[in-house]
Amino acid sequence: MGRLIQIADKIVNGCLFFLTLVLVFTTGTQIFLRVIFDLPLSWTEEVSRYVFIWWVFFGATLALRERRHLGIDILMSHWPKRFLRFWWMGIYTCILIYLAVMLVQGIRLARLQMIHHTPITDIPLGLIISIIPVCAILMGLYTLQLMRLDWKEKINDP
Repeated sequence: MGRLIQIADKIVNGCLFFLTLVLVFTTGTQIFLRVIFDLPLSWTEEVSRYVFIWWVFFGATLALRERRHLGIDILMSHWPKRFLRFWWMGIYTCILIYLAVMLVQGIRLARLQMIHHTPITDIPLGLIISIIPVCAILMGLYTLQLMRLDWKEKINDP
């Protein structure tokens, strides 16, 4: 499991780095050419939009990995510590169920959208939508890792 997490970390970090570079480059090029030469490029807006979509999904994966998503923990502060383990396992189970649905429906949607192409760059929309199942798998790995870590940590609490 540890090796899979290391590979997933490299994928997420590398993709976020690359997507950030592409986003900055395409947006910067568009602004520069529009302001300096009054010559807007048609493809930069479309590429920036789709790169941003992928960037957001990988960012959500990173947020899950680092436990940075919003949470409401007012109830947990009043519960005995022995119940917290089951509370978190229930939350992680709900996340895994959601990710399973996201995976299945994402694959289905990506396959259906392969016949449609983007207007300017002529990229199949299915390739853009394929980020949904990819991130569902990565988030599933991170959720299983968090479950394992939390179970070990909570089991050692007195």
